[in-house]
Amino acid sequence: MELPRDPVTGKRRQKWVTVRGTKRDAERELARLVSEIESGTYAEPARMTFADLARKWMEVHVSVNLRENTRENYGILLRRHILPEIGHLRLSELKPLHLQVLSAKKAREGYSPQYVRSIVSLAKEVLEFGVQMQVIPRNPAEGVRLPKDKAGEKSTWSPEEVRRFLEVAERECPRLYALFFTAVTTGMRREELFGLRWQDVDLGEGVAFVRQTLVVINGRLKFDEPKTEKSRRAVALSPRTVEVLRRHRALQLREKLKLGPAYQDHGLVFCARNGRPLRPDNVAGRLFRSLIRKAGVSRIRFHDLRHTHATLMLEAGEHPKITAARLGHADTRTLLETYTHAVPRVQKEAAKNVDLLLFSGDSGAGEEAPGGGRKAR
Repeated sequence: MELPRDPVTGKRRQKWVTVRGTKRDAERELARLVSEIESGTYAEPARMTFADLARKWMEVHVSVNLRENTRENYGILLRRHILPEIGHLRLSELKPLHLQVLSAKKAREGYSPQYVRSIVSLAKEVLEFGVQMQVIPRNPAEGVRLPKDKAGEKSTWSPEEVRRFLEVAERECPRLYALFFTAVTTGMRREELFGLRWQDVDLGEGVAFVRQTLVVINGRLKFDEPKTEKSRRAVALSPRTVEVLRRHRALQLREKLKLGPAYQDHGLVFCARNGRPLRPDNVAGRLFRSLIRKAGVSRIRFHDLRHTHATLMLEAGEHPKITAARLGHADTRTLLETYTHAVPRVQKEAAKNVDLLLFSGDSGAGEEAPGGGRKAR
């Protein structure tokens, strides 16, 4: 394959590329390389920068295999955090130290350990693509140490704070009270709540089925499918949640009758007065923060209502497997790693229960049972 002439010597350069496969495979690879050269997007592996590899990764992998909102999120992380720091570096120059410096810089800028991990993990994924495509021999991000969550970092409310917030929400914003109530009593994700339809809720059986989500992509609202198979699940509703949703539906039907033809019915459980989807940033952002101030409770994010629900379930003694299934986690390991702050309190309560089981009785011992054991009272 011939490349453009060398700008210094004027001689035409040649490039030999080994292709494993048939003659047709080689011809396809040649056509691809010629197309890249003619369009100006070709980068020799020896001279390829991280930015070149990231663009190729987005083009041939992300754009083909991943959902639109995931593509958008990856693009934001690359543009804002990764490319300005290491995009100019040639892959042959990139060392673990560069990634470690990136991690430290983002931590100093005030980003949470979880967010810093997502930045470095994305850079690592791009580089792993380079390894798989045989552009680089190894992944320089393998040796990078990622920041860890601090114990107790998750922000959650106590039962008393939950009650105080819900009292204020019902008084100040009655038409969206059911949204906040359902969020904290089910642990559903924000996009799952905002995309929930009445056709996916069975109030008689007390169950909601997660079959649709509402996501924001480039400022536009879009209905989408749950992100994983585990996310597509049935969520049991408590009797109190069912009652709150019944009252909410009656209120919504009155609004629909009042507006008549002007009502744009999307079948949503939680929607604007005219039936259109809610803007998540407005409701879960400004409105939520305003209600927090009025309730005088600790400031958390809307997503932390999900963390609050999970923590309360674990502290109530619910089995981690049940809690993980309810939240749509892939496994109990993910759940316990996420909610490590709750584990010590859960274990403390479990230790008390073992004491009660072993040593219950008036004087710390039960009656003697046949065979020499003790019979609990």
